[in-house]
Amino acid sequence: LQSVMDSEGMSLELRHVCSFVLSSASHHNYTEILDLCVQLIGFVVFSHPSNQALLQNGPSPSILQLLTSLPFSYFSDVRSMNLLFPSLISACHDCPSNLAILQQKVNKVMLISYLKEQLKNSKEKHINYYPRPVFQQALKFLDTPDVDVT
Repeated sequence: LQSVMDSEGMSLELRHVCSFVLSSASHHNYTEILDLCVQLIGFVVFSHPSNQALLQNGPSPSILQLLTSLPFSYFSDVRSMNLLFPSLISACHDCPSNLAILQQKVNKVMLISYLKEQLKNSKEKHINYYPRPVFQQALKFLDTPDVDVT
């Protein structure tokens, strides 16, 4: 899936579809498709730098900016946080430019707290479909005070 989405035509189509869903679904209360779109974005960008770059490209607002502008419930409701936060973590893990965009609207401390809680409370190999070691690496990346986000 990641390599297919990395091709030029498919990445443009994905960006258009995701932009449309993210910008309109929350206004029309299409929660299920919005949830699926958020998860899809996380899976497509997971450990894939060129797909991570897709999130900041294109007309404003970018997909990453739209993710950070989702309704408040995605930042407060546990079920919605378990969809959004892993996708935001995938978007920003080892990608300082995405982290800089994210931090314009979302404090990375929220993601750090989420990661710490997930790692503490779950002993499973996977946390919300993501391998535990990746969450540990992401925590290390995000919790480093001198990460250059410019």
